[in-house]
Amino acid sequence: MVLTLDEAERMVRHALAAPGSPDATILRERTSERPFGWVLAAAPASNARAPDPADVRLVIVNKYSREILATSSRWPFEMVVDGYERLLKDRARDWCLTMAPWSGLSRHRQYTRLLETLGLTILASSAPSSDVGAR
Repeated sequence: MVLTLDEAERMVRHALAAPGSPDATILRERTSERPFGWVLAAAPASNARAPDPADVRLVIVNKYSREILATSSRWPFEMVVDGYERLLKDRARDWCLTMAPWSGLSRHRQYTRLLETLGLTILASSAPSSDVGAR
């Protein structure tokens, strides 16, 4: 089942609420819809009204795989999103329709390394439990 934006935002809030993480607010006015899902911006809750651009994190939600990725620091929007779309297109011809999590430990590690080159880390994934240990 494909995610809605409201479901994606709930998932992102939950993923960002990990123990030890600062409270974050989704800046809905900065949400961008893409063929794979959405790119959201998250800022510290204490500074959400006028966030310092250096504190804003990009969060990618794939509405097909339910994967949530985030930048750890400020990265150019175009570089991150275009790079992620290239990864998806390289992975499958019709990537929006076939974006299941990468199977196998070595494939998952390769995918994770590619994401890291874009400044992205996996916050949440629907990967099978056999792949979870690869993180």
